Amino acid sequence: MKNIRSIPVLLFSLFILAGQLPGQTISPDKMISHIRDKGESIAFTIPGWIVRVAGNIADNDLDENEKEIIQELTNHIKKLRFVVSETIPSDYASKFGNMKNYMEKEQYE
Repeated sequence: MKNIRSIPVLLFSLFILAGQLPGQTISPDKMISHIRDKGESIAFTIPGWIVRVAGNIADNDLDENEKEIIQELTNHIKKLRFVVSETIPSDYASKFGNMKNYMEKEQYE
């Protein structure tokens, strides 16, 4: 009888822990690093201050409303990371799925 009572607890624990297992999500930053490390690719980072300077230069010819939009968009960027690759890693599809899970979990738009 004791074993029957422990089964629901075991199943509940399994579902709770399954959502927190490492490897089911991967951040975009780690995804770029993974692609960079697995093949013929180059990854580079543009710091946020450069993005803000470019935004300030670009908004010189815009009206006030458009300037505010540009300022709001660029003020929230910490950095931009890019990766350029000749080939993609063989595990790209699963890693991409994990990144989509991460973005849904973190509520990316």
